[in-house]
Amino acid sequence: MGAVAVAILASACSEPQPRGFATDQPTRMCVDDRGMRQDESRCATRAGYVNPYYWYYVGRGGYVPPVGYAVRGGTRQPLAATNYQSAATAERAAIARGGFGASASRNTTVSRGGFGGSSRASAGG
Repeated sequence: MGAVAVAILASACSEPQPRGFATDQPTRMCVDDRGMRQDESRCATRAGYVNPYYWYYVGRGGYVPPVGYAVRGGTRQPLAATNYQSAATAERAAIARGGFGASASRNTTVSRGGFGGSSRASAGG
């Protein structure tokens, strides 16, 4: 019973995991050879002839994890004729719109009244 209490206490005190976000534009991020996101400066500088860092590309709505976390849903090859924003730029925009975990895309609902709306009627019986 004591081990269960310790496990519950440990999970209650642990730090919440950082959350990534969905980008609203095609985005590139720097990734290491293990598939973990890295600071973009690592891809910008080429140390000698071997560089274990490369650009990783995700499309609109793609997942951008925090630095140090695994990437997914993208590719190492950019699409032709596509402009990619940097992950750092996308990150600043996501924070400005409400922080990590919030979608960077704008989902709005438009409701219209008047003619053309649907109505339902039920008959008693």
